[in-house]
Amino acid sequence: MRFGGLVLVLFVLVGCTAEAPAAPQPSAATTTAAPAPDPAALQARVTEARIPDDAIARLGFQPQGSEEGAGFVVLCPDELATDGDRATVQETHSWTSPGTALQQTIIPYVRDGAAKETVDLARASLECAPIEVDGGTYTPVDELNVVDMRADAQFAMCFHKSDDDTHVCHLLLSKADMLVVLTHVGKTEGLAAMAFAIAGRAAAERLSA
Repeated sequence: MRFGGLVLVLFVLVGCTAEAPAAPQPSAATTTAAPAPDPAALQARVTEARIPDDAIARLGFQPQGSEEGAGFVVLCPDELATDGDRATVQETHSWTSPGTALQQTIIPYVRDGAAKETVDLARASLECAPIEVDGGTYTPVDELNVVDMRADAQFAMCFHKSDDDTHVCHLLLSKADMLVVLTHVGKTEGLAAMAFAIAGRAAAERLSA
């Protein structure tokens, strides 16, 4: 399971815990990658894609820090066929409000079409069996209905954590070679949909083609 230390922060911030197994080694790409982008230019695009704090302040979210790297796309499946197409420049940013947490992961891809393909692959999460992590059970619920973010592709869904009645919801957005994953931890799917309506639009607007 690809939880990694970054998602562990989310659960800790809202009073949840999860053991963090090691992230898998990227699988070899089966197609020819595009020429490597300039690292400085790619870093600038990734940094520019961060949601501004004031865009979500009205939801009560306060920044909790940022890290380089990305631990996962969705809780399940634990591996996606596009994992090996990720660029090395990635960032994760976290915010909290009372009883909830929000995380934004920004992942550029080196293969044309891989970001949109990742969104499509993530739909398999709806067919996942319940996931056991540190005594908690995470069960896929349904696709989450969110507003149109005007991205190339989008997908949202939730997992229900039975032991404390928490919902872990994901929103994936892709534009060109960039993917943004928003993860919301809170009590209800409705809270996630409300947060995604604002945070998701802010994220989509900042994705550069």
